[in-house]
Amino acid sequence: MKNLVAVLIIGMALNGCSTSAKKQSAENYNYLMTADLNPPEHFLKVKGKLAFNPLENGIDSITFLLHKQLEVKALSGGNVKSYSFVVDKPSPYPLTADAGTLTIYFERPLQKGERFQIDFEYEGKLTEHTKPISEISKEWVELGRACPWFPYSPQYPRFTYSLDVGINPEYPLVGMGLFEKKGDRWSVIQNETANDMLIAAATSLKTMDRTEGDNYVAIHYKVQWTAPLEKILNDGLWILDKYQNWFDSDQTRRASILIAPREIGGAYTRTKFIVYQLMEKEPDYIAHYFMGMSNGFARIWWRNAPSDSWEDWLNESFAVYSTLMAVRERYGQGKFDELINQKRGFISRLDLPPLAGFELGGPLIAPMLYNKGPLILNELEVRIGNPRFMNLLKTVAGRKVASTAEFMSLVEELEGKDARDKLARSIYGEKKP
Repeated sequence: MKNLVAVLIIGMALNGCSTSAKKQSAENYNYLMTADLNPPEHFLKVKGKLAFNPLENGIDSITFLLHKQLEVKALSGGNVKSYSFVVDKPSPYPLTADAGTLTIYFERPLQKGERFQIDFEYEGKLTEHTKPISEISKEWVELGRACPWFPYSPQYPRFTYSLDVGINPEYPLVGMGLFEKKGDRWSVIQNETANDMLIAAATSLKTMDRTEGDNYVAIHYKVQWTAPLEKILNDGLWILDKYQNWFDSDQTRRASILIAPREIGGAYTRTKFIVYQLMEKEPDYIAHYFMGMSNGFARIWWRNAPSDSWEDWLNESFAVYSTLMAVRERYGQGKFDELINQKRGFISRLDLPPLAGFELGGPLIAPMLYNKGPLILNELEVRIGNPRFMNLLKTVAGRKVASTAEFMSLVEELEGKDARDKLARSIYGEKKP
């Protein structure tokens, strides 16, 4: 059966959308939905449409992940034969532990390039949350793909969306994208491709923000405890400016930080959005806040490669190394060398395979993407020198390089065949291409 692996979600339309969404073409969005939330009742209701184009012929089904406590009230489309929503089996994707599988079957197989649209409606009380970063309750709302509260496909983790959200006005709404209060509802627009549809809300939620030139950073918090808000804002603006100078691009330089009012679950990053948990004891500022922001904001530039294979190193390893370079610029060569040596020491104790082709879903993600990959980039920088390396990174970002083959070709173009061959040995081992 050919299914979601061969399908690319591209855009959608929804009648009755917000004013902001009406100004945009439906082709701009992967998701366009209305959502109503009742936090005290743990209740969520969603209605929407999505459209996609098959990437090959003979697509006879498509599968999404959706929270297992949601009830699908309606699902239709011009070629929909039937659908199933399986909630009594473990989620096939570990990052969405509470998901059921929503599979849609077509009357006739879809052909490459054929546009298809699905209409859906679902609702339910979300009370089961395996991960602490998912919640809808009277105290706190934090909903994203970990839940997942929207039909999510890990095969296609980058998308755009427009939301029309209704929630009690006592709950200010924040999250990824551009938020605008419109009467008793919220318009949420994400025009640039993102890797989640994250919304959060709580009573007494506050926002502190700052703009310098074209850079904008906001911090959302209900309780701050040890978080040094002013310092975080200033460093966030500095990081955005530094990355823009290094990598250049037409990317919007806006980013947000959320200090979630929870003490478990940890921190995580999304496109232009970082979530921290409350820390009772003051953490190491560089490791926790500065490097967290540096890594999260770097993903504004490093997000062009596919994230479902080892090629994700072009996103993750480049973001990590950008973080290390920011530390070097802000705190000196000594701190940079300390972090590099920590990574060398870590992987020296492991018998790691070549970076190329390793299994992304296994236990090697951290050693390979966050340690070996950045060390390969460090070796390249040392080999060709910092000025040429920075020019290479700027070119990679500017051309939106999306594969290692493209990266290797660019290295040869800018630095010659010898530099390419040495890099190939670092990436591919003895099986260099």
